[in-house]
Amino acid sequence: MRLHDGRQWIRLTDEIGRGGEGTVLAVEGQPDRVAKVYASAPDPERCEKLRCMVALLQEAPTLGEHCAWPERLLTDDTGQLRGFLMRRLHDQRPVHELYSPEERKRTYPKASWETLARAAAGCARMFAALHDHGVVVGDVNERNVLVAGDGSLQLVDCDSFQIALEGRTYLTGVGVVDYTPPELQGADFRTVVRNENHDRFGLAVLLFKLVFMGRHPFSGGATGDMAAAIAACQYDYPDVAQRLKHLLPMAAVPGSLRALFEQAFGDPEEQGDRPDAHTWAVELDAMATALEPCAIDGMHRVPPTLSRCPWCLIEATLHYAYFLREDGDRYVSTWSPRAEQLQWLRTSMTCTAGPPEPSSLQAPENIDRAVQMARRVANLGPPPHRDSWHVRVVGNLAVLGATALWSLGEQRPATALAVAGLSLWGMGSAWSWWARRPWLDRLAAMEQLHGAVLSGADAWLAEAHQRRIRDRQLLAAFEELCERHDAIVRYRLGEWDRLSADAIDDAIRPQLEATSVEDADLPTVITAERRRTLLIRGLVSAADIERHRLVGLPGLTAPVIDALVQWRQSLETQLGGRRRPHPKPEQFAAIDLNCTVMQTELEDQLAAVIAERQAAAQVAQAALDAILLAYCENTDTLANEGENLWRALRHYSS
Repeated sequence: MRLHDGRQWIRLTDEIGRGGEGTVLAVEGQPDRVAKVYASAPDPERCEKLRCMVALLQEAPTLGEHCAWPERLLTDDTGQLRGFLMRRLHDQRPVHELYSPEERKRTYPKASWETLARAAAGCARMFAALHDHGVVVGDVNERNVLVAGDGSLQLVDCDSFQIALEGRTYLTGVGVVDYTPPELQGADFRTVVRNENHDRFGLAVLLFKLVFMGRHPFSGGATGDMAAAIAACQYDYPDVAQRLKHLLPMAAVPGSLRALFEQAFGDPEEQGDRPDAHTWAVELDAMATALEPCAIDGMHRVPPTLSRCPWCLIEATLHYAYFLREDGDRYVSTWSPRAEQLQWLRTSMTCTAGPPEPSSLQAPENIDRAVQMARRVANLGPPPHRDSWHVRVVGNLAVLGATALWSLGEQRPATALAVAGLSLWGMGSAWSWWARRPWLDRLAAMEQLHGAVLSGADAWLAEAHQRRIRDRQLLAAFEELCERHDAIVRYRLGEWDRLSADAIDDAIRPQLEATSVEDADLPTVITAERRRTLLIRGLVSAADIERHRLVGLPGLTAPVIDALVQWRQSLETQLGGRRRPHPKPEQFAAIDLNCTVMQTELEDQLAAVIAERQAAAQVAQAALDAILLAYCENTDTLANEGENLWRALRHYSS
């Protein structure tokens, strides 16, 4: 492809990257430049915005130091603008590969917390430079931030920045929920004019992720809805970090930095303007400068205000390392408690609606009227048939007359009259039954429908109770699986402790317990103060000198711990004890792999329970809807038929 950059024709060669809007291509003969070519010709407003950006760079050349700013416009043979030329960023990687612990171990194995703090300070300075020139990033997100091997950051997709020039503002038009401030959540970015204070929220989120190992300051609460949590200013990382012990606590950063985060993520109406980029840069630089290497692990950086290394505490608690060790011979676990995945599954289960509660039944509005009409009809009963009644009366009179004749001795006439009377009575009864049969059938149907209406609510409640029983079983099964998932952490700790513990030969343990630390001839590095520390912490005999009990104690550096353990081991050898060989890294890796497999299997089972509950809820809803529909239809029918039958009976009776 050949395009003109306003000075000369340039030839575009290899594809470097591709996005939703276009493609980034290498420029032949210009290794430090690349071209972004749009997939379709940009609209006039985008063309004018790019011309303004090129003009702004000429006025402020320093803008190009912090991002891939458009330098020259590219046009085709017809003069149509097709893209722009910009500086090529060599050996840059997405910033999430720096702040994500697992990706950082692979991509930046030598990076420490100080590296992340300085990268965050550099990110703040980058935003400050843009804001000083009136440029608003707008679409702040980690995809637009790249990091070099030395930790320096650069911004890409600069053509999406909000630019104001010559009295006109060119909007960003897009945004990412996770980096959008509360006041803009749900807004139409195509019409919103953003300002520096909006950018400061997205910047604070990005800095938070760099400092706190990729964690977002808002978790989304019980529903997992990040947008709703941000809109409600529910900055909950401090509380989440107290529950999830593998997270870096807020106390690990200076109080001034904590205050900046609280100001950035609080209610803007109460907190006022958020901290500007210059303030962030100063505070983060101060934090990075104050960090000191941990006495136990040189890759750990610790604020001077803390008495214990937070990274060592996490490793001692969970055997999970955020940073690779300097001595590559030792096994460093990359196993994760997967608490985030479990929390996401819990949130999914919480957001999954179960079957309706029995108390949610809404009886039909006209049920009282329907039942009342049914009772009226039942009380009124079927109408009498007068003609057949007259016939029965005549038959009864004939029978009475036959009785009188029989008493007078007139047997033959009495018999004939009695037969005639009984025949008339039977004929009248049959005639009455036949005449009233339609009414009796309608009344029987009414009684049956009345019973169906009265039992409609019972049927719905019985079905709802059965469905809720099954739902409670699913919830109980889900909680049991969650507990098993949590138990894997404890299981792994036990396996690691069992494997890594300094196994003392039981045959000589009594002799070790009899050797007092207070009186023993300890290595020369154990000063009186360190000996006192051991005694205060309950390490009173040689049998108590175990590595896992020494790690993290004040004043005990890695060489001191090694010297103490070697002293105890030499004492074991002198006493004739037998020691097992030191475990191999493969043994620890096998434990981690087994735990990961168990975790993923449980997560699959949890997801299956969630899916089963969703399906069961849908089936339950369909069954209950069918019962409720029949209930309502029966009620309507009963009300209408009862009223019609009641009117007909009243009319017939009158």
